[in-house]
Amino acid sequence: LQDSGGAAGGGIDRSDVMTYAIEVTPVNNPPSFKMLLNSVAVKQYSVPESIKLASDISTGPLNEAAQSITFLVQQVSGTKISDSQPLISKDGMLSFNVTHFFGAAVFTVVAVDSGGNVDNSSQAVTF
Repeated sequence: LQDSGGAAGGGIDRSDVMTYAIEVTPVNNPPSFKMLLNSVAVKQYSVPESIKLASDISTGPLNEAAQSITFLVQQVSGTKISDSQPLISKDGMLSFNVTHFFGAAVFTVVAVDSGGNVDNSSQAVTF
C-alpha cells in the first residue's frame, strides 16, 4: 500500500508487505428432477409395478457430479395402498406392489444428494 504523502523528510509512503490467506469453501447445490406423472393408477392385485416417474435427475453443477442421489417417498394422506413404501430408484423408476389394498393415497418425493447436510434436498413434489 502506498500513500500520496511521499518519502521526503524521512517519511515512509509504503506499508510493509502483508500476506493474507483467502479460503473459498464449496457450496452444495440441491439436486433436482422432473416428475413425469402427477398421478399413477393401477388395479388391485396387479403385479408389482415399475413406472418411470422421474427424469432430468441432476446432482447439480459439474463439480457435484460424483454425488449420489436418493429419493425419499413419504405418504402424506389417503389410504394405505401397499405393505411396503413405494420406492424410486436412482434412475427415476417408481416401484410398488398394491396386493390386496385399494384406494387413493398422496405422496411427496424429495431427492437428497450425498453432498452434506446443507442444501442437499430438492423441492418436495407431490403425486
